[in-house]
Amino acid sequence: MQDISTSSLIDLTVGLASSSNDQERFDSLLNTIRKTIRCDCVALLSLQGDTLVPLAMQGLARDTLGRRFVINEHPRFRRDLRG
Repeated sequence: MQDISTSSLIDLTVGLASSSNDQERFDSLLNTIRKTIRCDCVALLSLQGDTLVPLAMQGLARDTLGRRFVINEHPRFRRDLRG
């Protein structure tokens, strides 16, 4: 994975500071991530107990926001969240 540039960090900081609500902050964060790592899709997930809940996303089907991901049912999530 490539290093994060100073301009990406500045974009992220300005976007987070100038946003008036959580959804705008999430979108700003996801925009910066997509520009930085050049990916087709990205999602911001919240860990709620043993489940990951999408808070925001880009490049994925809209119905993904309504899904819940039980960690033990998804080997990649289980591996990534192992402490």
